Amino acid sequence: MQDALTSDLLGLAGIAAGDSPTTAAVELHARPLRGRILVGRSVLDEERGIDGLTPVSGFTPAPSFPIELNVVGAPRRRTIGEDLFLASDVSIAGIEFTLFDARRLYPDDSRVSFVFARSATCPALDGQIVLLEDGAACSEYVGSPVAGADWYLTRPRIHLRYFAERWMDLLLAWVKRFHVPELGWWRHERMTGWEEFVALTAGRDEPTTRQAALESLAVLFRQEAERWGRMPATAIDPEGMSALRAGMASYIAAGER
Repeated sequence: MQDALTSDLLGLAGIAAGDSPTTAAVELHARPLRGRILVGRSVLDEERGIDGLTPVSGFTPAPSFPIELNVVGAPRRRTIGEDLFLASDVSIAGIEFTLFDARRLYPDDSRVSFVFARSATCPALDGQIVLLEDGAACSEYVGSPVAGADWYLTRPRIHLRYFAERWMDLLLAWVKRFHVPELGWWRHERMTGWEEFVALTAGRDEPTTRQAALESLAVLFRQEAERWGRMPATAIDPEGMSALRAGMASYIAAGER
């Protein structure tokens, strides 16, 4: 599943990453994790039990939406808002990319992750999509157990603040429709855009629709980025759009009214 998704998303990821200033705007993952691995409760399917996971004791998660003050030039500091577990025997596979945003408001929350965790000994983690933090990122969680970890796996998140929000709805709906039926997300309400996407793609040939919708996502992201400025312009003729692309474009445009 993750191989097909990664293959499909690779071209779109390069477009959506745009001229991101990060050195690794698009990353492919396929390897076992070594060292000290911490897993956040948010990413676990605890209905499967927590076999193979050891709770981290002596740690109190920070409240939601903590206020953080970072002095210019001082080390970055992040907080943990979830219970932690120690894991072993974990491998990862998939793709992540940094979403282009000319405003660069939230560099810590701009990564789109479709990285899957695999673990034969941790059923609650096996098959979950995770946001992967390496040792360098872990060191920024000062004062928490994550600061001393080699890896931290938590629930993916992205902070868009108006830019490409409805485009992201469609991207997630596309992933759910064609690759990950169990996928869920939240933006103001559960799985925004899903019903609209299903309606747009109902009754169509699946392989053809999957590719057409993916190509539409690439075009529509560039259109969104142009509207917000600072990406090279491309010629987009609304009159020449396919019905599917026009429907997707209409969904995005509806958010501006």
